[in-house]
Amino acid sequence: MTEIQNQENIKQKSKFNFLPIIGAVVGAIGGYIYYIEVGWHNWEWQKQLGYSTKDSAAVWHDYEAVFHDILPAIVEKYDPGMIYHPSSPMTGWGRTEAYTQGDVHYWGVWWGEEAFEMYREKTGRFMSEYGFQGMPSKETVGSFTEPQDRYIGSPVMEAHQKHPRGTELIQKYMEREFIVPEKFEDYLYVSQVLQAEGMAEAFLSHRISQPFCMGTLYWQLNDCWPVTSWAGLDYYGKWKALHYHVKRAYAPVMIRAAEKDGNIDVYAVNDHLEDKKVELRIELMDFDGNRIVSKREVVVLHARTNQLIYSMSDKVDDPENTVLFAGLFENDTAISSSFHYFVPTKKLKLEDPGLKFLINTEDLTISLRASKLARQVFLEAPGIEGHFEDNFFDMAPGEFREIKFSGDVDANELIHKLKIKSIYGTFH
Repeated sequence: MTEIQNQENIKQKSKFNFLPIIGAVVGAIGGYIYYIEVGWHNWEWQKQLGYSTKDSAAVWHDYEAVFHDILPAIVEKYDPGMIYHPSSPMTGWGRTEAYTQGDVHYWGVWWGEEAFEMYREKTGRFMSEYGFQGMPSKETVGSFTEPQDRYIGSPVMEAHQKHPRGTELIQKYMEREFIVPEKFEDYLYVSQVLQAEGMAEAFLSHRISQPFCMGTLYWQLNDCWPVTSWAGLDYYGKWKALHYHVKRAYAPVMIRAAEKDGNIDVYAVNDHLEDKKVELRIELMDFDGNRIVSKREVVVLHARTNQLIYSMSDKVDDPENTVLFAGLFENDTAISSSFHYFVPTKKLKLEDPGLKFLINTEDLTISLRASKLARQVFLEAPGIEGHFEDNFFDMAPGEFREIKFSGDVDANELIHKLKIKSIYGTFH
């Protein structure tokens, strides 16, 4: 701090010493570490602290001296050419300039109750914070509740929900997208799907917005206690649906089908340093697997870029019973896929997907087949420590998948405890 204190801008001391405030903010490591300009201009910290007009002017003068004059000069001196930005973010997510300069913490979805589709429109240069809550697994909820506590809004469940409107917001968004389940454990599952699919809308929208958007950083990775939260990993390290969607959405090669201006546009992203040749498969079908459009072709994905690889009208004859599947394949193996639906899930004419499975007792690989469309297939093995390599995924009619289970478990125990469900089961 010696060099900063010797700067000319600090010699003229006001009655406020802003340096302890800076130290407190920078030392917080979390919470509001970066929000100085937004806190001052949008949240009116000066009023919350009871500053007079004169006091506020003095504090703001010292802030500008440190963050806009001294620190950039020191950065340039010791690391010439390094990019410096005085505050993260500079403006709040409700302002137009937030999406054209610096980074943005976008909370229009969640706090602002905006639709998930707004992630497509509210994309900035660096999306450095955004999030949505989902509930933890049935087992994790069981660790802090008694049977009589296991209902939405119970005092114990609310004690493990630290957002003042968290339960209300999950319910509101769920009503928009899904038939709200009556069973408590189904509600937990659908809340995770809601969180994961909503956040995936953000991840994928950001990635196909390259090079305008070159950074996406979501809130949050994990929890410090068992709780309903924005995390993808719960307190016990269990993967919520969000974390599986993160794994797929941030893969170096990714495909995305999205509605825009009356079309369904299919984009592919290749983050590798070299071009990649893959097979593109497009299938427009009903939920029984009857093909309306079927296309296969070899495409070259250019290095470190995203590109539009297919486009079609968003008008279909039976939107409640139609899905567009887009996939990228190498040697007949899917490396990324995207399912696009033409109405919200609650309006889909879902039928029993007829999910059937076999378990290889040698390597605990689960062979899974769906006879009809399956939305958000969820595999669980209550009471068994382990991890599925993939989970919470859609399956096309007739699709076959193999999912590896990693864990120190007897195969017979896994056979007896494995449960598989899909959204269809929560509707009926």
